[in-house]
Amino acid sequence: MKKNVCFALSTAMLAMALVGCGQQAQVEEPETAPQEETQAAPVEGTTTENTEADDTTSKDVETVDTSALPEKYASIVEMAAKAAAGEYGDDLMELEDNGVCTEFGMVPGDTTVGYALKDLDGDGSDELLLGRNGTPGFDGWDGAVFNIYTLKDGEMYVLANGGQRDSYFIAEDGTIGNVASGGATDTAYNYYKLDDKELKLIESVFTAPKEGSDEVNWYYTEKEPFTDLSNKISEKKYAEITGKYSAEAIEFTPFIQ
Repeated sequence: MKKNVCFALSTAMLAMALVGCGQQAQVEEPETAPQEETQAAPVEGTTTENTEADDTTSKDVETVDTSALPEKYASIVEMAAKAAAGEYGDDLMELEDNGVCTEFGMVPGDTTVGYALKDLDGDGSDELLLGRNGTPGFDGWDGAVFNIYTLKDGEMYVLANGGQRDSYFIAEDGTIGNVASGGATDTAYNYYKLDDKELKLIESVFTAPKEGSDEVNWYYTEKEPFTDLSNKISEKKYAEITGKYSAEAIEFTPFIQ
């Protein structure tokens, strides 16, 4: 199923979306290095020590086989799989510290979350996508992407770290779309391409509330999503731009088998 992407969002979640593209923190053992300005930092390694599992953890849960994955992708998938199995309980900060969406640990036993491989820049090497099968609650495309990773020169880079209402999709033309949601007056649709180790903005359309009103203005930018208010557009133009990008269906291999 392929559907055009269109829905409404909020300021707080939008801020997370903008941080999630191309400037993730480098994951050290055990500390996290400072963020870089525009380029994703390489993940040097992931910590794998789990916190004590809570009562919802099943000791008999079988997680996905990662033996066919590159080692650095395998470590990320294994961490997300353990979170999905409930092994982190309520302490999910280790996921965040390693550039893994905490969404995977929210519902222990969730069989809809998983991973997929897809070459996003045509260089012959697959990127790693983590996400959820099915359709997001705010729209209807198949498969919501929360995390995107790439391998370059033996290093792994976190390109995107989103969440339930700050998710990504892959358009039919290869564009990487980001949508973040939280309210009807704040909406952002950001469109990127993978360029080496980072996601580079192609264009963005967003709404912002009119001062003292529940009504919104519509904006377009190729510079700073949500912050560049220099180019106000019509609602019709806004719809034309978002309508250009149709999401490709993605089927994730579940973390829990």
